[in-house]
Amino acid sequence: MKSDMVVALGQATVQQQTLLGRIDFGIDPALLDVCRIDPSYHSEEDALAPRGLTLPLAGRQSHAVLGCRHAGSWGLTHGCNDAHLAIGISSWTSRLADPSLGFSGPDLVRLALQRTKSAQQAVEFLTETIETHGQFNGPSGDDTIFLVADARESLVLEAAGKHWALQECLATRAVSDTALIRQDWRRLAPGLADMIIEHDWHRDDGSKIDYCGSLCQRVEHEPMRRWSKATMALAMQERAIDPWCMRQLLSEHFEACEPILSPGTTWFGSGVFALDAVKPAIFWHCPDPGRVPLYFPLFVDAALPAIWAQGDLPRPTRRRFGDARASHVVEMLQPQFDRDAEEFIEAALRMDPAERSARGREIMESHLDLWARECRKEQPRPIASRRIIADVQSFISE
Repeated sequence: MKSDMVVALGQATVQQQTLLGRIDFGIDPALLDVCRIDPSYHSEEDALAPRGLTLPLAGRQSHAVLGCRHAGSWGLTHGCNDAHLAIGISSWTSRLADPSLGFSGPDLVRLALQRTKSAQQAVEFLTETIETHGQFNGPSGDDTIFLVADARESLVLEAAGKHWALQECLATRAVSDTALIRQDWRRLAPGLADMIIEHDWHRDDGSKIDYCGSLCQRVEHEPMRRWSKATMALAMQERAIDPWCMRQLLSEHFEACEPILSPGTTWFGSGVFALDAVKPAIFWHCPDPGRVPLYFPLFVDAALPAIWAQGDLPRPTRRRFGDARASHVVEMLQPQFDRDAEEFIEAALRMDPAERSARGREIMESHLDLWARECRKEQPRPIASRRIIADVQSFISE
């Protein structure tokens, strides 16, 4: 699976909030399930025991988390917690990649979201865990790139085996399936610079260590081109970015990248996290953008409807949903979803937690009902019948 991520901080957005967007695509559709993980008073050691790894007890209640994961997976590819912290991942291959090490990237996303409440805390947790245990990402042995954001700042953490490099994001930033931190890193893992010089991957001439240039296993041209297109799109919209703009940017990003992607590649998942220092966080989730680019607002502070948790979202048949029909449904439902979400966010500040959860769930269930109703409708019949068309053609020929 391939993925691109984008982030826009307050100075680049209309509402002075942080927006983190992600798009997933590939040739073979990968099933991404939405899940909500309730807060708990214990660690998740038992769930990770198969690899013989444990972490110290969190020592306090964990955070509620809302995010996406591969079907049957424990970890998350991207998610957000009730402290308005969001994390997403992509991958790359370094000289230090080792498939036998530690936690997977998705495992680390989930653990960081459950145990930390800010971008700085998340980075400290991730770097400490990676240094101690390393990463495990299956037979591919790929390393993980983390895009971490809260309502005030965003950071990129590129991991290589048990080592890493950290970079601060400015107003906007794009991340793709390739490492991009060179000499502009803010921090390096302890001992990494000495290792790079010892292996003669960088000349010991007093210049700053080139992280990517020293550790990159191979040049990835396609991810670099995807990254450049996303970076340009963000720059063109800077200071005018809102959730609608970010959703549109992700859709147009795939269209712009189609000429450079492998034949048969389609995008099958997209989402935008809207993070505000005070207002509740929203996860704008588009489960099937290749067919109907409709974004559902999901609320971290509310219980997730069973349809989402069970992966039973109604899906239209091709007979019912042609391109024109899909566009009509989006034009009709998306403004309603946007209005409902905006009204909920404003009213939620005056609600207690129980009322906020109940109201949020009610809105999410009403959106699912509207969507299911559209899925059951038949494709409109053509206005002109075959006989009328034949008569018109006969008249023209005369």
